[in-house]
Amino acid sequence: MIGVAANATRPRHTRRLTALARTLLLAAVLLGYALTARAETVFWFDDGLYPVDSQARASYRLSVADERDGIGWPAELRRIEDDALRMRGTVARPEPGDTDVTWIGAYQLYRMAGEHRLAEVGTTDAQARQQGLVTTFDEQGRLESETLYRDGKRHGRARRYIDGELNTVTHYENDQRHGVHVEYVQGKVWRIEDYRHDRLDGLTEQYSVGMQPALTSRGHYRHGKPHGWFRRYEAGATISEIHYVDGKKDGPERYWHDQAAGQLSEIAHYRNGERVGQQIVNRYDVDSQVTVKAVFDSDNNLLTKTEYDDGRPKIRVRHLRDGDRAREIHDYFDRYGYVQARRILFPGTAREIERRFAADGALTYRRELRNHHRVGRFFERREPGHSVAIVYDDHGERHGRQIETRDGKTVRMTTWVHGTREGAFFEIAYNGRRTEGRYAQGRLDGVQRVLDGDQIREITHYDHGTKDGDYARYDQNGDLRGKGRYVDGAKHGDWMESAGRGTRWHGRYDHGERVGRWQTLSVRGYPVAEGRFDEHGKRTGVWTFYRDDGELEGCPLYRDGERVAAADYNRDSAQSRVEYCKSQLDARPD
Repeated sequence: MIGVAANATRPRHTRRLTALARTLLLAAVLLGYALTARAETVFWFDDGLYPVDSQARASYRLSVADERDGIGWPAELRRIEDDALRMRGTVARPEPGDTDVTWIGAYQLYRMAGEHRLAEVGTTDAQARQQGLVTTFDEQGRLESETLYRDGKRHGRARRYIDGELNTVTHYENDQRHGVHVEYVQGKVWRIEDYRHDRLDGLTEQYSVGMQPALTSRGHYRHGKPHGWFRRYEAGATISEIHYVDGKKDGPERYWHDQAAGQLSEIAHYRNGERVGQQIVNRYDVDSQVTVKAVFDSDNNLLTKTEYDDGRPKIRVRHLRDGDRAREIHDYFDRYGYVQARRILFPGTAREIERRFAADGALTYRRELRNHHRVGRFFERREPGHSVAIVYDDHGERHGRQIETRDGKTVRMTTWVHGTREGAFFEIAYNGRRTEGRYAQGRLDGVQRVLDGDQIREITHYDHGTKDGDYARYDQNGDLRGKGRYVDGAKHGDWMESAGRGTRWHGRYDHGERVGRWQTLSVRGYPVAEGRFDEHGKRTGVWTFYRDDGELEGCPLYRDGERVAAADYNRDSAQSRVEYCKSQLDARPD
């Protein structure tokens, strides 16, 4: 409808508005016969701005004046919902069967969202081509672009704004950049480029941003490719220059510490994009010390590159080209010049080997990666005298023995089969206590022992990862401190277990719950406490507690695991403590 040509520099919403204008043009074509034959002034359109035959199906209303005003008939497109103006312009009244219907003259496009601001104004000719100045506005109503058109194509100067401030000025010919293109930052020139037929051709310059912009780079292009000198500047001094011919380096490439003083930091020579003339390239600091040394073979392939710090090697990379065995070796040096780490990379494959070394050259770390997971032998010295060695299969799963040593002694050994623990294992804690047993398919199975030297401290039986069978525990003197049996992971049957301070509980479990009568005995065999647990493992009835000399201490009453309020023993009564507790026992509910 408006006939705006594609414009890559125009805002996206402006291009959508232009597409809307064209859609309205198509609608006017389709309704040309109705405009002429029936002289109707109102037409209906759906959400996509396609004509519909009734108001009930419409979202937009197009009103065309009955009287000509100048070159055409004034027309307005409004949204039915809120009567918001979408477009205003002049339409050429079509004749029956005429498909060359256009909007002509000045037009305005409005946004349908937000505060319903003006989006675009311009002028079209009789062929719906934009002519002259087209102006667009952003969502806040600020100036966004000003573009000159000729016959529907950008031709002349175009300005673009961001947040109301000038951002670019570009010259066009026949919809192509042709002439000077300028970019601005904070109101000051940031970049200048020359174009011919939409390709860089001529001088390019870039400036710093700030209160006093300064030239930072200058280069030359020909037919869209670098051609000539490219120089970079800092504080007004040249810091580098490269010469190009048809987009390829051709000639010297120089870097300076101080050009005025003749202090080069690096120089290389190129011909047709290839380095020539030198097999060794050095880079220097301001004190003329080498900072980088690169060595090339006769085919200009990099062999070795070494970086230096204060005259000492810091990083060295060696390229070894040997067919399928090609690799890169990266050495990292400490401050004394010794290799402290080495990485071996295999180009074209996801494989690498890493090693680290102590100051005396001893290996402290070894890792191999393939496809981003560990394979082969892994070794790590975590602290002096403490190391771990693991073997991985080709899929990154532990496979084989994992051994941990401390001060030359093996303190942990486990066996793995493709990521699952299998077979015998043992581990020794810092206090010397040793735990040993077996795994079957990743779960503890069989007898597990805990030992102090040759003395057994604990014996547990497992069945496929669950405690099942006899259990026994001993103190440092070899005296039994716990004994019983597990069934499916729960204590079951008669048990004896420590109650602290040398006392022992005696009683019975039912699938993990204490039940029936339980008694605590002292080291000398005197009773300390006794009572009953119900079938839910809760204290019930009267419990009796004794002093260290065997004398009765108290006899509280419990129900559902909670102590029941009862009259305490009255020392002033004629009843003795034993008689009081006997009366409590006689009165208990069970």
